[in-house]
Amino acid sequence: MAWTAEECLLGFTHALRSAGLLITQDRELMFFRSMALVGMSDRKSVYWAGRATLTCSPADRDPYDQVFEQWFSGTAMDTISRSQKPPPTVVQASLDEAEGGHAESSEREEVIRALASEREVLRQRDIASLTANERAALRHQFAVLRPTPPTRRSRRHTRSRRGLID
Repeated sequence: MAWTAEECLLGFTHALRSAGLLITQDRELMFFRSMALVGMSDRKSVYWAGRATLTCSPADRDPYDQVFEQWFSGTAMDTISRSQKPPPTVVQASLDEAEGGHAESSEREEVIRALASEREVLRQRDIASLTANERAALRHQFAVLRPTPPTRRSRRHTRSRRGLID
């Protein structure tokens, strides 16, 4: 049975959890990152990358060694290959396209459209390329904007004699 590297490493972390090792998600992520750097070609590198990232105390060493031997004993490191799945394609809709426009979807089966409001489109535009109407709308948005900064309690109980700031 030829496993992908992801399946092999994920199964190994699950086996370690079953053996009683406390493997958190951050440790598992560090293990996967270290394996991306080290590679799966050398058994000793896999062992030390896992031991450095997945064990946290000397008591974890014996169970780690036992699970590692059982997990990787029948598997030659050469038979583990990386999966060759292409990354998913992400398509971004044009913000300038009108509602009735159609994008070419000859290779895609399903097209999901989401239209942005005029304010959202205005938020993403360069100020230098705005028309006079868009500048007026932007000016109006800034005019109605009334930010209120958060208040903090102070140790001072009396007002300051000078100035507005206590």
